[in-house]
Formats: sequence, C-alpha cells, structure tokens
Amino acid sequence: VSTQSTGDFNKKYLGDRYVDVSSVSREMMEAALAENEDGVDPEDSHHIIKLTGMPFSALHEEIAVFFAGCDIKGGKKRGIDFLRNNDGSASGACFVEFLAAADVKMALSKDKEYMGSRFCHVTKTTAEERDYTLAKQTEALQNMKEPILKLKGLPFKATESDIKNFFPDLEIVSLEMVLNEHGNCRGEAFLDFATLDEAKEAIKSYKLRLLHRFIDVTKSSRSEWMQMIPTSEKITKTAEDLEELS
Repeated sequence: VSTQSTGDFNKKYLGDRYVDVSSVSREMMEAALAENEDGVDPEDSHHIIKLTGMPFSALHEEIAVFFAGCDIKGGKKRGIDFLRNNDGSASGACFVEFLAAADVKMALSKDKEYMGSRFCHVTKTTAEERDYTLAKQTEALQNMKEPILKLKGLPFKATESDIKNFFPDLEIVSLEMVLNEHGNCRGEAFLDFATLDEAKEAIKSYKLRLLHRFIDVTKSSRSEWMQMIPTSEKITKTAEDLEELS
C-alpha cells in the first residue's frame, strides 16, 4: 500500500474493531518483526489500567493521589482519559497509562479500595481496548440532533456572563439558567448554539471550572429546556440579544 493511501484507512473499522494505520520505515518494520519473533507481546509497551466506580466529581488530582507512588505516563494531565456517558456526563471511570509494568502492578493493588466514599475497581487493559472505547465515546458524544447543551453543577452565584465566558470562540444564540425561588442559579443552565458544529465542539469540554465548582457539559434538547423552564421566553433569543450581556 502506498504511503499516500494509508491515511485513507486510519481511524476506520475492521469488522467491529477500530484500527489505527500509519506509515513506518522499513527499519522500524524489521525491528518490530524481530522483536515479535523473540516472543515479546507488542502490548507490553503499554501499561494501562481501567479504573471504575470512582466519584463522578473526581478529576486528575484525585486519581493521581489514589495511585500515589505510580508514575503516570505524560503526567496526570496527559496520561488519564475520562470516560463519559452518552449525554456527556461523568461515568465514574477512566483509563490511566503508566510508565512501567511495576506501576501497573502497584496500581492493581489498589483494587477494591475507596476513593472518597466510592468503592473502586482497578483492572488491567490494553491500548487497543482503550483506543476503541474512546473512539466509540467520541462518536456517541458527536451524535446530536439539536445544538443545545446543558451545564450541571453551577455555583448559585453563577451569572450568564460567567457561562458565556466558557465558550468565547463559539456563537451562543441563547442561554438560560434554571433559577430557585430566590432568583439564584439552581445549578443548571441551557445553551443554544448557532450550529450543530459549534455544539459538538463545546461538548468536548469536560469538567469546566467556575469558582470552586466543576461543571458538567451534557447534551440536551428544546423539549428538556421547556420542561425545566415552562415559562421560558429565551429559547428563541437572538445572538444580538445575547451581546447585551457583554
């Protein structure tokens, strides 16, 4: 296969499996084949575990503390991949890649220990399973019919301007917070983006931070918006109206 055509097959499916295709030199190919003849499993170059059952609020710092003494590959910001539900909310699971097999062994010893009040499971996995799972997750998150998202976990002091600042490069046509009887934010807000593509870009955000809270970005719909705020008049708000908040 020519080098030019290999990219056409990258990130495609072979049956039900997700395949990465990249070009390599002949020297790299021969070295890999020689290594395999010596009985070395290619997966041994990856040291990955799957952590499940952790608190939905857990972020990189809590996971690094849970695996104290283990070296995370690339550091806690790059070596941890969070798993999300189809709507974008936290699932309580993640993949963690370590530097060496010894780190995995130590990590596995944390199985059935508590992170906060949650009982966690730690299992060994492969790069293939991780990459396939993350690819399916991206596919599910990008599958939306309306450009409407919901933020959950907002501080009660949050303002519409705070929310707008989360997505400075995206056009928000309308936004509305769910308010309590005192007129303060009840922790949730709806956003209507100008296009599906902009909503798909926004849904990539995970655990936005505002003051002392971390905010979930999830998929939503006009029907949910109207169900939560039956008297809403903002769902058809124009971009010009929103600019008045600036």
